[in-house]
Amino acid sequence: MGRFLLNWQKIEITLHVPGSDIASRASQILDLDLIKDHSRDNITPDIFIGHCEQGYSLESSFGSLKSLSEEDLIIYLVTIISAFFLSRCMDTVLHAGAFVVDSKAILFSGHQQTGKSSLAYLAWKAGYPVVSDDWLIIDSSGCHIRPFPKPVKPRILNRNDESKFRKEASLSSNYLLGNLHGERRAVFGRRLQGMVPYQSVLPISHLFLIERGEKTHIYPLERNTALSSILEQVMPTNAPPLHILRLIEPLWQSRSIDGLTIGEGELDYALELMANRNP
Repeated sequence: MGRFLLNWQKIEITLHVPGSDIASRASQILDLDLIKDHSRDNITPDIFIGHCEQGYSLESSFGSLKSLSEEDLIIYLVTIISAFFLSRCMDTVLHAGAFVVDSKAILFSGHQQTGKSSLAYLAWKAGYPVVSDDWLIIDSSGCHIRPFPKPVKPRILNRNDESKFRKEASLSSNYLLGNLHGERRAVFGRRLQGMVPYQSVLPISHLFLIERGEKTHIYPLERNTALSSILEQVMPTNAPPLHILRLIEPLWQSRSIDGLTIGEGELDYALELMANRNP
């Protein structure tokens, strides 16, 4: 058994694992340095991983899991590591994805299962640098964003997706396929070409509030609707929640906030509309 540290923005997460391979794979997926910890044997680790009869077990303050395959273990591990970073973060974090066009970030925010991870994957495949599919940091100025340590994890919805993602996973250890909360997921590590590095600070071009519907189209939002919808997507961190107003006001003044309804099977078209939208 070994103890390791993962560090991001001076936040440390401690791992107790049965070997270095699992910790190394998680650090690779998250693109974070892994440090052997020799100094804290008397301190309870944040995450404890062990063996059980049918695979691995994982314990943390977020809960316990048993009988995990190695692939599923690593997916849960990177997810829980990200959750620990979020719980200790001092920045404003928005539940949103983003990709980059002409050196500016296009954000898309919405509730679960509205297509954020799929949009991020499609943007990456189309050659747009990807910041996130789920969480991103609003810079203290309110006008810029930074990546959060969380990999892109699109859902695998059918056999064609499974075959496509499995082929990509066979090409690099920066990919991973497995199960998360009863769903098949593909994981795209943050070291892959096209994933925006953590040190990047990007100005915001546009923010889309997305939803699913019958027909894909962009539509204007009333100010109060936009405000309440964005406030709903602010993640719980140690930052004052109203810091998000520094983002909303300048974007609203420049007419850079819109609603986007995405029709069934029209994610590619939605991506095209977002990438070509002029503020």
